[in-house]
Amino acid sequence: NQKDPHDVLKWNLEALNRANAITDDEMRAHYPSLYLNVGKSYETLGNIAEANKHYQLAANDSAFLPPGKYSDMICMGIGDALKRTGTAKFNNEGLDRLIDNWCERRELKPLTLILPAYSANLGTENDLNKLISALSYLSATRCLNAAEQEIVDGLVVGLAKRNSI
Repeated sequence: NQKDPHDVLKWNLEALNRANAITDDEMRAHYPSLYLNVGKSYETLGNIAEANKHYQLAANDSAFLPPGKYSDMICMGIGDALKRTGTAKFNNEGLDRLIDNWCERRELKPLTLILPAYSANLGTENDLNKLISALSYLSATRCLNAAEQEIVDGLVVGLAKRNSI
């Protein structure tokens, strides 16, 4: 709750240093949030290189987050941070256009099925598998028009190939 961004960074670094002093493996689940906060502090201060470093560390350690809403929120925060700083590992223009179209038309079913896996996607193999599963389920519902159905089916195949490389 510091007002000065330098103080915010100082305390975020202090929290990270204290976490580093704990050798318990259960601490690993806390690092994504710690790195995210440190990265945001650096970003606020205009040090994008250092922010990117910590956002990447957060993404790398996201595999240690337990499943659940808190983890989803942290992964979405990391994904947003990587997008803001131009270092996101996952980007798919075709899927972005579909999501934009569904938003414009207020097509809730495809958005509900895809957005959780899309928003928390950090480009890891596990995240790509979640997105492939969500797209596959959407495809199986046959709730899309023919053109969008074809695009979704193509995305499933393309992402599966990309993920197997």
